[in-house]
Amino acid sequence: VMDVASSEVERVATLAARVRGRYIAKLLDAGGLEKNGLKETELQELRRCRESHEELCHGLEMLKSAIFAGDILVSGMSRHQ
Repeated sequence: VMDVASSEVERVATLAARVRGRYIAKLLDAGGLEKNGLKETELQELRRCRESHEELCHGLEMLKSAIFAGDILVSGMSRHQ
Protein backbone atom coordinates (compact mmCIF):
# COMPACT_ATOMS: atom_id res chain seq x y z
CA VAL A 1 0.00 0.00 0.00
CA MET A 2 1.27 3.41 -0.96
CA ASP A 3 0.32 6.68 0.74
CA VAL A 4 0.05 9.83 -1.37
CA ALA A 5 -1.13 13.34 -0.65
CA SER A 6 -4.30 14.56 -2.31
CA SER A 7 -2.23 17.39 -3.84
CA GLU A 8 -0.21 14.79 -5.77
CA VAL A 9 -3.38 13.34 -7.28
CA GLU A 10 -4.66 16.85 -8.05
CA ARG A 11 -1.43 17.74 -9.88
CA VAL A 12 -1.77 14.68 -12.11
CA ALA A 13 -5.42 15.52 -12.84
CA THR A 14 -4.51 19.14 -13.61
CA LEU A 15 -1.74 18.04 -15.96
CA ALA A 16 -4.12 15.66 -17.74
CA ALA A 17 -6.67 18.46 -18.18
CA ARG A 18 -4.03 20.81 -19.59
CA VAL A 19 -2.76 18.20 -22.04
CA ARG A 20 -6.34 17.39 -23.09
CA GLY A 21 -6.95 21.08 -23.77
CA ARG A 22 -3.74 21.34 -25.78
CA TYR A 23 -4.75 18.31 -27.87
CA ILE A 24 -8.21 19.73 -28.56
CA ALA A 25 -6.66 23.06 -29.55
CA LYS A 26 -4.29 21.27 -31.97
CA LEU A 27 -7.24 19.39 -33.48
CA LEU A 28 -9.13 22.63 -34.01
CA ASP A 29 -6.04 24.24 -35.54
CA ALA A 30 -5.69 21.27 -37.90
CA GLY A 31 -9.28 21.73 -39.04
CA GLY A 32 -8.49 25.24 -40.23
CA LEU A 33 -5.42 24.33 -42.25
CA GLU A 34 -5.05 24.05 -45.99
CA LYS A 35 -7.27 21.67 -47.89
CA ASN A 36 -4.16 19.72 -48.90
CA GLY A 37 -3.91 18.19 -45.45
CA LEU A 38 -1.40 18.41 -42.67
CA LYS A 39 2.28 18.92 -43.18
CA GLU A 40 4.45 16.20 -41.67
CA THR A 41 5.60 18.45 -38.81
CA GLU A 42 1.98 19.36 -37.99
CA LEU A 43 0.99 15.71 -38.06
CA GLN A 44 3.88 14.80 -35.74
CA GLU A 45 2.87 17.51 -33.28
CA LEU A 46 -0.76 16.36 -33.35
CA ARG A 47 0.34 12.76 -32.83
CA ARG A 48 2.57 13.77 -29.91
CA CYS A 49 -0.34 15.63 -28.27
CA ARG A 50 -2.66 12.64 -28.76
CA GLU A 51 -0.13 10.22 -27.33
CA SER A 52 0.42 12.45 -24.31
CA HIS A 53 -3.33 12.75 -23.80
CA GLU A 54 -3.87 8.98 -24.09
CA GLU A 55 -0.98 8.20 -21.74
CA LEU A 56 -2.25 10.56 -19.06
CA CYS A 57 -5.82 9.26 -19.39
CA HIS A 58 -4.55 5.70 -19.01
CA GLY A 59 -2.46 6.71 -16.01
CA LEU A 60 -5.39 8.46 -14.35
CA GLU A 61 -7.57 5.40 -14.81
CA MET A 62 -4.88 3.20 -13.24
CA LEU A 63 -4.53 5.66 -10.37
CA LYS A 64 -8.30 5.75 -9.86
CA SER A 65 -8.50 1.96 -9.85
CA ALA A 66 -5.64 1.68 -7.38
CA ILE A 67 -7.28 4.22 -5.07
CA PHE A 68 -10.64 2.42 -5.19
CA ALA A 69 -8.94 -0.95 -4.62
CA GLY A 70 -7.16 0.44 -1.57
CA ASP A 71 -3.70 -0.06 -3.08
CA ILE A 72 -3.10 3.69 -2.80
CA LEU A 73 -4.28 5.65 0.21
CA VAL A 74 -4.83 9.36 -0.35
CA SER A 75 -4.31 11.47 2.75
CA GLY A 76 -7.51 13.10 3.93
CA MET A 77 -9.75 10.54 2.18
CA SER A 78 -11.44 7.55 3.74
CA ARG A 79 -11.29 4.29 1.84
CA HIS A 80 -15.06 4.36 1.15
CA GLN A 81 -15.42 7.86 -0.32
